[in-house]
Amino acid sequence: MALTLIIATAIVIVGYREPSDEDQPAGFAVTVYPTHPSQLTTEHYMEDYQHLYSIIETNYPYLALKERTHGANWLDRKEAATEKIRACKDNQEFLEIIAGEVSALQNRHTGLLHPNEVREYCTRYQNVSFMAEIFNDQVAEANVYWSHHFSSPDRRYPVEILYDRGRYIVVNRQGGTATRYGVNLTVTEIDGAPIHDAIKNAETYIDYDHIRGRLYAWAITPECFPPDAVFNVAHPNGTMKHRVFPTVYGSPRTNFYPAPDLITRKHRDQSAAYMYVKTFDPETVQRITPAIHGFLNETRDYRYLIIDIRGNTGGAFHSWLTAIVEPLLKAPVLHEYYLAYRNDPYIMGFHGQWLGDKEPVPKNHFTELPPEVDTPQYSVYNGSDTYQPANTINHTAKRILLTDRTVYSAAEGFTNFCKQTGFATIIGTHSGGDGFFIWPNYVVLPHSKLVVTMTSSMSLDRQGRANEEARTTPDIVHETSITDHELLIEYTLKLIEQEGIP
Repeated sequence: MALTLIIATAIVIVGYREPSDEDQPAGFAVTVYPTHPSQLTTEHYMEDYQHLYSIIETNYPYLALKERTHGANWLDRKEAATEKIRACKDNQEFLEIIAGEVSALQNRHTGLLHPNEVREYCTRYQNVSFMAEIFNDQVAEANVYWSHHFSSPDRRYPVEILYDRGRYIVVNRQGGTATRYGVNLTVTEIDGAPIHDAIKNAETYIDYDHIRGRLYAWAITPECFPPDAVFNVAHPNGTMKHRVFPTVYGSPRTNFYPAPDLITRKHRDQSAAYMYVKTFDPETVQRITPAIHGFLNETRDYRYLIIDIRGNTGGAFHSWLTAIVEPLLKAPVLHEYYLAYRNDPYIMGFHGQWLGDKEPVPKNHFTELPPEVDTPQYSVYNGSDTYQPANTINHTAKRILLTDRTVYSAAEGFTNFCKQTGFATIIGTHSGGDGFFIWPNYVVLPHSKLVVTMTSSMSLDRQGRANEEARTTPDIVHETSITDHELLIEYTLKLIEQEGIP
């Protein structure tokens, strides 16, 4: 199993202040034993897993939610995981088991921290009391050891197998595969099971198709199924063939988004300004903000402004606020959202310094609260903010936001803001979720010193719906080919010509 596909990527959180040396969360405690990772035994493996399991069982916000959406409770994996760990031969196998168990939580903010990130945090937070307790010298040293275990090379098939509007299509990576396998193929079965049933057990991120009401994987890669898996492939003429795709080294291509961080265009015939923003990473957005503001000034008399954030996996709230929202606001605007936390001393102590200035909210305030939140296990806090106009650009255009499934974290927060306030008309498909939380939860496994980062609270919209479950529904739902980024832009421009934008 190549770890690169299941290790969490560092995502800057939606809106936070850096912890300071004065933060003193009550109830927070980290246990780290002096064991060096090179000396781990089966007993150590078992104790590390049990520690992780206990923290997730009492602190993780999405166990019941994922059981609703995915039909399985993560806690029920314990027996099988325990058997695998008891039979574990070495540290590499243990790492892969733990990575797989964390990945099975099915949340894009949750995964193993890469050792390079761990060492970076050990330096960054050495003078911050509770963070220094997590990212201490022992953890830093252990993760030097783990670095080479995280270096498994990427693996892929000679073709890409991508989910596209209800089907798993085969995309040829190079000309030779078109000759060998054919073109315009669709995978219908894997090892004799219908594809939509087979995918439920795949070792990968499983998403939910809101249009068709089914689970799906963004892409099928060698990590999803055994290497001898047999694919039943349908050809355009109706013939079926069985294929076993060989595994080659290299990174799978699972998206077809443009590479630049910022693309701007002027569609003068439609009086439409177009702006593609690839990320809300603070450093990137700080660099491109002058260009964004310059473009908004140049097009301030246009009738429409298209903001394309497809493929944007997040960054920080303040990035889209300072670069896009505040310059276009004419008056203060309330963005209403809430945070539901499990009532365990670990998580509540960890986040006490942020929750101190957040008002608790009675649960009868909401009309659509998830059933698990409406229990004593959860407390709900108001995270809402009022955004103020700043550096105003007198741009009078009607705004349009283009979204898709990859829009996540802070980008999801922007999408939710547009939907809630009417800041922009949203066109595309449902976004990716988990749009609001203050700071991640970190768990150090006491013997191995591996560090798991996980989402800390359940994001709730103003009705109380879980953002990770409901996502944000576009005002105009329109699907286009996963391999052609331009199609949704063309569709939007046609709507503009037809005066079809509400």
